[in-house]
Amino acid sequence: RSAFAGNRLTRVTIPNSVVSIGEAAFFNNALTRVTIGNSVTSIDGAAFANNRLKRVTIGNSITSIGDGAFINNLLISVTIPDSVTSIGYNAFRNNLLTSVIFLGDAPTAGGLMCSLKTLTFCRWFDSPAPRVGLAPGAA
Repeated sequence: RSAFAGNRLTRVTIPNSVVSIGEAAFFNNALTRVTIGNSVTSIDGAAFANNRLKRVTIGNSITSIGDGAFINNLLISVTIPDSVTSIGYNAFRNNLLTSVIFLGDAPTAGGLMCSLKTLTFCRWFDSPAPRVGLAPGAA
């Protein structure tokens, strides 16, 4: 818990030897970019909260993203792999998201997963045909 919190880190790559990212592991750093390896299956609550993330690459084995995992960052777009089955409450809240792309079925999301006032585009790549839609209230 809070293993690397508050260390002024700017970039991090989670190697394929890691299977989970603990609660608040990278909380309150200066991260602008994160790459999460393909062996990681879960990202716990607030793991990357309160950073300056502009870009995140989420590995293709992630099944769950915890509450507030990426809250209070600068993300504009995020792609959710088809392995993700649940997204916690406020996981992407207080970012600059305008686009969320789901590479599979939209997972179960707790509460508001992001700030809907900025979200203008969501796309699901599930079968039989992709669905494209605007967020509620978007013009």
